[in-house]
Amino acid sequence: MMSNTIPNAHNAQEVLHGAFDAELHKLTFINYLEVVISPDGVVEYAVPSHSEKLLQVYMQQHSIDRGTALRNLASKNNGYIESLSEATGYISVWNENYITGCKPTQQQLNKLKTLKLQGLYHGRIDDIYTERQELLQQWLSIDHTEEC
Repeated sequence: MMSNTIPNAHNAQEVLHGAFDAELHKLTFINYLEVVISPDGVVEYAVPSHSEKLLQVYMQQHSIDRGTALRNLASKNNGYIESLSEATGYISVWNENYITGCKPTQQQLNKLKTLKLQGLYHGRIDDIYTERQELLQQWLSIDHTEEC
């Protein structure tokens, strides 16, 4: 199995459970980025996963337990990560893309640009949420009753 860590680098688990530091991240990992960005542009590691990290943020924001949080999110029509993103205002970021269930803040877009300049993020920086909403509106305006 191929490792995404640099030999003799800092302990990867210690890095993942600490505050995000771009330089330390680059010293520890190769081609690996799994983080979330808060509405005010703070980057945090998505540990143990994007969905679990966002669920923890949601529970903390609303001072609720896991069961209540899951019941609240069950009524959403988005995918799970999109629903968590919408509920928290956070975006989920990987090496090549990001997912959001709400319009990203300027601070989030600025942080994506910073991550790209640092060589950590290689995906789009534009507002994919607005683009997705426009495509959805176009699709909804088409008459889908015709037979193929």
